[in-house]
Amino acid sequence: VDHWNSLSGTTIGYEDVKVLNVGTLAGKSETSKAKDLGLGVPDEPRTVYVTIEDVTVNESAGAATFTATLDAAVLGGFTVDVSTTPGTATGGAVDFTDLTAHTLTFIGSPGETQEFTVPITVDSIVEGTESFTVTMANVLGTGVTVDVSDTAIGTILDDDVASVTIEDVTVSESTGKAVFTATLNGTIANPFSVEVFTTPGTAL
Repeated sequence: VDHWNSLSGTTIGYEDVKVLNVGTLAGKSETSKAKDLGLGVPDEPRTVYVTIEDVTVNESAGAATFTATLDAAVLGGFTVDVSTTPGTATGGAVDFTDLTAHTLTFIGSPGETQEFTVPITVDSIVEGTESFTVTMANVLGTGVTVDVSDTAIGTILDDDVASVTIEDVTVSESTGKAVFTATLNGTIANPFSVEVFTTPGTAL
């Protein structure tokens, strides 16, 4: 063969073809034919993923650092935005400081990680364990499909302490009663109740 032939827009020449078995190629797609002939064909569409690990911190840490991980290579890299959504933890620096469309830049290496930090508000209020959610959106800079549907949970472990104390009381029997005062030491986010009991000693 001393001329050029066209296969799906890909030009081949006699030096490219060692053996051409027409029976082998019959009924196959153009892409499959090109592969059988040893020709380069475009990579099929693929999806890469960015995931974020959940994070749990003590409130006193003052910050929660999250790690976003790219699972496969993306030529030329890309950017993606991360944001926080309140859950039982309240944003606006009450429990944490919101992130709104904070941009992460990936250069596109497989296994690449990018870190970002959410400030945690340190206070002295006893409020229990609280949480918020981190989401991703707005991938820019690449034609590759980047799945950023993964979310992460930030959990804040409260490490504040409060106590209730009762002062001793001494009264004359003729007074007829003993008035005790219970005092809350510290601040608690929500109302609570506590029961008090008496236990006989030398007094019956």
